[in-house]
Amino acid sequence: MSGKSNLAQKPPVDIALVVFGRKGAKPHASRFGTGAMKSAQEAARAMGMRALRVVSDEQREVARRLPKGTVSPKGRTTVPAVAPALYNKLLAIAGTDPAPSTPPASRLRM
Repeated sequence: MSGKSNLAQKPPVDIALVVFGRKGAKPHASRFGTGAMKSAQEAARAMGMRALRVVSDEQREVARRLPKGTVSPKGRTTVPAVAPALYNKLLAIAGTDPAPSTPPASRLRM
């Protein structure tokens, strides 16, 4: 067996931040390392997405399954679409419930 296949199976070591949100109906999320953390946080704010600092093992386990986000030299950030099931797990560890499609009746009254 070659050492390359073992290297490919190792989890990413540098996971500092997850950026996530919806673009239309599609969930998007990606992980970023410490080097891209500041740029990713700024991009999340500009795109109307959330940024979650990864601090627990549970968060790291879910973040490890997300695609790696990129920040170009010009500051353009890519946050790919992800499967709804993975996105829902991310929401659960972030302490965020999925947004309801319509507000409950109790919230419509003032």
